[in-house]
Parts: sequence; C-alpha cells; structure tokens
Amino acid sequence: DRPEVVEAIRRLSRRFRQALLTNDATTWLGPGWWRGWYLRDCFAAILDAAEEGVRKPHPEIYRRAARALRLPPEECLFIDDLTVNVEGARAVGMAGFRFQVTDPRGSVQRLYAMLGVDDG
Repeated sequence: DRPEVVEAIRRLSRRFRQALLTNDATTWLGPGWWRGWYLRDCFAAILDAAEEGVRKPHPEIYRRAARALRLPPEECLFIDDLTVNVEGARAVGMAGFRFQVTDPRGSVQRLYAMLGVDDG
C-alpha cells in the first residue's frame, strides 16, 4: 500500500461520494474481494469489470459508475493511472485526472489542489 494514497481515499470519502471502477481486481484478489476489503466503506459503489462484463475504456462502464453515484457524468471526476482510461471518461463528459504512480505524493497533492482540499 501507498500510505498517502490510502489517506487520500479515506479523506476524500468524507467529502465526496466515491466509486471504484476496476478492470482486474477480481483477477488478483478473487471473486467478491470487495466484501471484506479494508477500504470498502470509503466507496458508495464498486464496479469490477469481471462482474460488469465491460471494461475501461468502454463508455458504458463510466456511465454505470455515474449512475451508481446518482450523478450525471459531468459532475464526476475520474482518476486513473492510464491516459486511455482518463480519455475514456472524458469522452462521456467526466472530468479526468491522470494519477502518476511514480509520484504518488505529488499526484495526491495535485488532486487535492484540483479539488480545493487542504493537503495538511
């Protein structure tokens, strides 16, 4: 785990409804992994491609995430480490943020600045 990322997930969950959209967690963690996941309570919805039958960057998966949050795509911010996935979200009207996995601390700081969240 990257502690700054875990802290950001927890911190942002207190201010925003969050959904997790993953293409491959079931492959790594097994079916139903989210039920006992230690960050489960930080997310209003978890969408796993293994269950959904559609993967990022297909437009439908982003629309499903927005519906799960009860928000129009235009009111959602999609965060991912792959440009193709961020572009997929933007194509359906979401704002996008590319997370640099090689600079997690800097990425968290940029995300907080974008959202107007104090990083202290």
